[in-house]
Amino acid sequence: LPYLIPLHWQSTLAEPMASMMAIVEDAERAPGITSAALAAGFSLADFDECGPAVVVYGDDRNAVDASADRLERSFLEREPAFAGELLEPAEAIRRARAVDGTVLLADTQDNPGAGATSDTVGILRAMVEARVPDGVVAVICDPEAAAAAHAAGEGADITIALGAKSARSTEESVVATFHVERLGDGNFVGTGLFYSGCRMQLGPMAQLRIGGIRIVVSSRRQQAADRAMLRHVGIDPARHQIVALKSSVHFRADFAPLAKQILTVVAPGENIADPERLGYSRL
Repeated sequence: LPYLIPLHWQSTLAEPMASMMAIVEDAERAPGITSAALAAGFSLADFDECGPAVVVYGDDRNAVDASADRLERSFLEREPAFAGELLEPAEAIRRARAVDGTVLLADTQDNPGAGATSDTVGILRAMVEARVPDGVVAVICDPEAAAAAHAAGEGADITIALGAKSARSTEESVVATFHVERLGDGNFVGTGLFYSGCRMQLGPMAQLRIGGIRIVVSSRRQQAADRAMLRHVGIDPARHQIVALKSSVHFRADFAPLAKQILTVVAPGENIADPERLGYSRL
């Protein structure tokens, strides 16, 4: 297919991919068709075949050809729907605060599952500036901050520079006084559909609070795709209004059931969300 699907719009749990997968499943029920599939592609790669593809297999050549053509037309018609809406942090927070219930902010550009550093602070800074009364940011990888929290102990106040410490960072850290709410050793087992049974070893962890905003800090990078990562340091995401997660798609498996709304945010990070910003040379 002659277009790219950004990673954050490839989720089969959300539109437009959910409807497209239903069309693919219908195609498989037709006589002469054994299998129909969509390969969504990997838009962060840079080679001829990194885009999406339709594959149909069966024992009736005419039926297979016709089915593949129909699926191709369906995807071509829906190309505009895969553009989606990307929000700046301040706008995402404004919309989230107007919702009665939990809103998830996907910090997709700092998703460590796609190679990002997991230590950018764009959404955190926007929350602080907006004086969000009930927010969560997870997971910021900052071993220095975690070590400082453990040295001070639960209940202490620490003044530190949080996040944006990667050698590739273009941001300034958030320098402030944080309250150490809870500490953890980073050893726990995933309980959600994506990380179920995985033995996490994220090093010393901490829940830091500034005003009404709680931050989950780890010593090792891990995509925020399991509620256990938050519960380990005393946070139940279902009890909070705005929950920002450093993930693109995988968080939906465990977090989506508790959300009234999910917004995709373009805060700083290396997992570029808009393919137009990528410098392709081989496509």
